Amino acid sequence: MTDEFTIVNEYLIQDLKKNKSWNKDMLDQIKFHDGSIKEIEGISEVLKNKYKESFEIDPIISIDLAAYRGKWVDQSQSHNIFVKGKSGKLLSTIYQHAWEKGLKTTYYLKSLGATQIEKSTLDAKKYGFTQNRNMQPKACLLDDPDCEACQ
Repeated sequence: MTDEFTIVNEYLIQDLKKNKSWNKDMLDQIKFHDGSIKEIEGISEVLKNKYKESFEIDPIISIDLAAYRGKWVDQSQSHNIFVKGKSGKLLSTIYQHAWEKGLKTTYYLKSLGATQIEKSTLDAKKYGFTQNRNMQPKACLLDDPDCEACQ
């Protein structure tokens, strides 16, 4: 079983219909951007701020909000942490912040992969996506003081 399934945001669709922005091309762009609308031209900043996805919310702010709510929670709350990227230093900072704020627990850490999945039903070139297959993975450098793995 995977954690991934499609959820239709009916409220976003209603707002896009009100703005006369809802059509097949808009649907394809939303699919191409994995549900995020922040990079789609033609959508107002008001809607982009209203319909942020979890990975577009600063995890430090999310932890702060969970800590504020925690004052009124008797035992604990299930709080997921959403992070773009794979930095060990960033994860350490986030969990240190949660501890400092007195969070009793965190539930899941959700992170985005480094690549996008293949979008076989879309014309990816239409939306400016090209995959660089010559990219080499970064290796750990023992003498690099900024190495994520050696922190």
